[in-house]
Amino acid sequence: MTSAETLVSAIIPAHDCERYVGEAIRSALAQTYPNIEVIVVDNASTDGTQGVAEGFGEAITVVAEGRRGIGPARNAGVAAARGDYVAFLDCDDLWDARKTELQLAAFEDDPVPDVVMGHVQQFASPDLDPGLLSELRIPDTPQPGVFTGAALVPRGVLDRIGPWREEVKVSDGLEWFLAARRLGLREVMLPDVVTLRRVHGRNTSILRRGLRTEWARVLKQELDERRDL
Repeated sequence: MTSAETLVSAIIPAHDCERYVGEAIRSALAQTYPNIEVIVVDNASTDGTQGVAEGFGEAITVVAEGRRGIGPARNAGVAAARGDYVAFLDCDDLWDARKTELQLAAFEDDPVPDVVMGHVQQFASPDLDPGLLSELRIPDTPQPGVFTGAALVPRGVLDRIGPWREEVKVSDGLEWFLAARRLGLREVMLPDVVTLRRVHGRNTSILRRGLRTEWARVLKQELDERRDL
């Protein structure tokens, strides 16, 4: 059961993201649901990311995590979070203003879900190189958001799933959802767009194409574990 006192923690891991992190923070602060804490994890940035975040003053909490990697960054954010519910926002993406409100409302349903997701609309960043843009296929219509940036999860459920593996480079979201489904958690997908995913040419999925074998390894490991059950 949620109420106006229910606190939601919005965690924004950020590595060398000074160009976009301010917009991400503003989209989290602009949520129509008011009781939200915004935590930015500066993940060993070498640019002005931490300075941009600190410029928001007491409106947000800034955590420094010197160990490079999305796993350590997410775990540091969770350790700092005080919320009854937790959500993650990539530092280059944006949330729709009603994301938190809509997803919290879904937890009033019967049966109560364990994880609530929503749809994602991808968009080309204005600074995306036209040559790269011509090589990419960006969907025109919203897509079901089976990824962490489109989810809201109760803290207790998050703790059941467990921490992120710190050696993972690109498959953190895949591993998280596989772990959730291994536990048989109840998922709900809202029809609403809750997250705007920015395509700018330096997305991890683009820069680290060579690490896609990690996704295949994670899937194989999951299949092997299921066969052993």
